[in-house]
Amino acid sequence: MNFFPNWPITIKRSDPTAPATPMEMRTIQIPVTGHPEDRITRQYALYFGKKLGASLLGIHTAVGGRFSSTLESSGEPGIDLFASFEKDCLERGVPCRTAVRAETWEAILKDNSLQADLTIVPFGERFRLPGFRPKDALVPSALPLLLCPDRYIDIESMALAYDGSDASKIALEVAVHLSEKASWPLSVLMVPDDQQQGERWTDDVEIYIDSLPINGTTIILSGTVEKALHRFMKEGSVELLMMGTHGCRMHQPGSIGRIAAYMIEKADFPLLMVP
Repeated sequence: MNFFPNWPITIKRSDPTAPATPMEMRTIQIPVTGHPEDRITRQYALYFGKKLGASLLGIHTAVGGRFSSTLESSGEPGIDLFASFEKDCLERGVPCRTAVRAETWEAILKDNSLQADLTIVPFGERFRLPGFRPKDALVPSALPLLLCPDRYIDIESMALAYDGSDASKIALEVAVHLSEKASWPLSVLMVPDDQQQGERWTDDVEIYIDSLPINGTTIILSGTVEKALHRFMKEGSVELLMMGTHGCRMHQPGSIGRIAAYMIEKADFPLLMVP
């Protein structure tokens, strides 16, 4: 049985009046805080920008209507908070623009008023975006969210956590787009309840990805969902894990919603959350 009779999925932008368009990542927004740790986030953004042919949007949140008291990445007070960001973009040949917003990052993620296609934020143990809490990554977001660890690694392959839910089908569509644009091999990871469920998921995913010009494979894992996914990533088989923020059993054990919360807490690798 094929779960995807109407694929490819059309993913709409947050503006309900905008015409439906296939998923494209043309604009990547990142925070510009002035802290030295900005450089890790920027490295990921520049890497994605080059791979996807996207432009970068550097955002400083000035809650209360004025710049917060931050330092430039050199450690000295910066008159131009965006100077380092613009310099790096110019050197890498990635188009960029900047913006100062008066709302919080939680509001930026929910509203997507600047019409970005991907947000990249730091989420390591040493530095997290000021005012951004772990649970903020699980609130309804208008666009995919890449959480970065404290260390930078080139992403050369990716994995997707799949559970047959509508959210994981949308995440699979995004993963396929990234795999094709960036030439990243894609591993679709499944932790089914039983063999029959695993065979059904595998058949449906393979019917879809086998018809596409990507290097894709399906992998069945055993054990509890969160530990199986985390173990696979720690083995270093791939560098990036993608998942939907909620699964088909979001209020029961094994849901991707609960697993997403676990991975956000434990992951020390790039984690891409798809709403």
